[in-house]
Amino acid sequence: MIVEAILDFIFAGIRWVISLVPAWTLPSFLLSPLSALTTLAANVAWMGNWLPWNVIVGGMALMGSVRLVMAAVEFVMKVYAMIRGGAS
Repeated sequence: MIVEAILDFIFAGIRWVISLVPAWTLPSFLLSPLSALTTLAANVAWMGNWLPWNVIVGGMALMGSVRLVMAAVEFVMKVYAMIRGGAS
């Protein structure tokens, strides 16, 4: 009963604070992200003459896979340490 009254008071305060904020709408670039992505792709595509995109994408994929392997090894080490009951 007391907890309900406290929660009602807290939520009434939250509703009051929210009512003070004026209504707003999302910007157009958030409502249509496809057009923004298309524009970004068009602006980046012309840089293919100077940037080797296949090397950049391959390097990012390599870094991601190395991080996944490192996380898996760390997870196995932590599980092993929990089973052993000591530090790994």
